[in-house]
Amino acid sequence: MVIVEYEDIKKPVLSIKEALVEGRWKLDGTEPFSMGDIEEGFKSCDHTLEGELNMGGQFHFALEPLSSRVHPIEDGYEVSATTQWASEVQAAIAQVLDTEVSSVNISVRRIGGGFGGKISRCSLVASAAALCAWKTRCPVRMTLTLNEAMALTGGREPFLAKYKVGFGSNGRLMALDLDFITDGGFTRNEVAALIGTLWLPSAYSCPNIMVRPGTVTTNTAANTFMRCP
Repeated sequence: MVIVEYEDIKKPVLSIKEALVEGRWKLDGTEPFSMGDIEEGFKSCDHTLEGELNMGGQFHFALEPLSSRVHPIEDGYEVSATTQWASEVQAAIAQVLDTEVSSVNISVRRIGGGFGGKISRCSLVASAAALCAWKTRCPVRMTLTLNEAMALTGGREPFLAKYKVGFGSNGRLMALDLDFITDGGFTRNEVAALIGTLWLPSAYSCPNIMVRPGTVTTNTAANTFMRCP
């Protein structure tokens, strides 16, 4: 049994706007993404619009839960895992057990739905099962309930976009100034603001763009990929 005691407990930060008030925003990448001349672009526009777009998060809801079985063998471990990234699970177990990657044998059957939720998150379950198997020298299987998975693994990040857009009388898009903010959860390890920004020109033809992609941290589970990075 592990007993955890918390001290200096503060009000949790649970949303992007709460995190912005706390100053938890950080730019993704080294500088804003820009194309053309944003100031000149707005000067040439006949109309401008400003606003915000909020999008909530989304959980994967795969039919098959996150699960791993670890069996100690003579020269290592046989591992069966519900993962989309077998080599990541292999490396995570090797790191937790301080052993060679070659001693961890991974097998993956057809998974019952992944949608991005089993790219990296199965490493958490597999590593915990591997640690128990190492300690007991017995086969160990670990499976998360849906409630446990939702509390632990996160999902698609919530987004907040603050935008100013300029366009001509003919409806042609001429300028876009955008703060593109995602909620990474308690860490920024798998965030999509920068990736989404780099894909932006492929969706809309706009000669003048300024985007500041950033991520806030909140007191929630770290979020991860959903359907795509």
